[in-house]
Amino acid sequence: MASLNSTIVPITGANQGLGFAVAKKLATDHPGYHVLMGYRDATKGEEAIAKLKSRGLTVEGVMIDRAAEQASAQFGRLDVLINNAGVISEGRSPEGTSLRHTWQTGFDINITAHVITPEAFVPLLEKAALPLVVFVSSALGSCPGRLDPNDQFAAFRFPAYRSTKVALNMVACHYANL
Repeated sequence: MASLNSTIVPITGANQGLGFAVAKKLATDHPGYHVLMGYRDATKGEEAIAKLKSRGLTVEGVMIDRAAEQASAQFGRLDVLINNAGVISEGRSPEGTSLRHTWQTGFDINITAHVITPEAFVPLLEKAALPLVVFVSSALGSCPGRLDPNDQFAAFRFPAYRSTKVALNMVACHYANL
């Protein structure tokens, strides 16, 4: 259980990849942080949490759809929201999936969810002394990088993913000016 002095940090998409690595790093290096590992799939989420707990780390899981409600009841505030969840939708959809579905899936997860999630947490973030919202983007969201044939990521096509990350950069700019 978090103390009143703990820094409350939910991380979306924390059951794998970068979100898992961030959860592990924060729980390891910042014992004063109470890390909430957000996930959509309960089985994968609980497996990820068990891995970190087996290393003696203190983390807690939360279904992302219920995270704001749970955090409000349990902590009354949030200090840092790490908006990490994302997907590369190209090449991962079932065969026969339409181009529209591929792009829509990418935008639903990489953009729409990144707007809806902070909005759900605003009342809790407003109660923190120094609230922060972190949007995890990607170098693949760089327009100049995409146009440069010598860019280290020039070979990575993924137009839907790249487009969502460009859009996410603008969303982050919007929130920076609130």
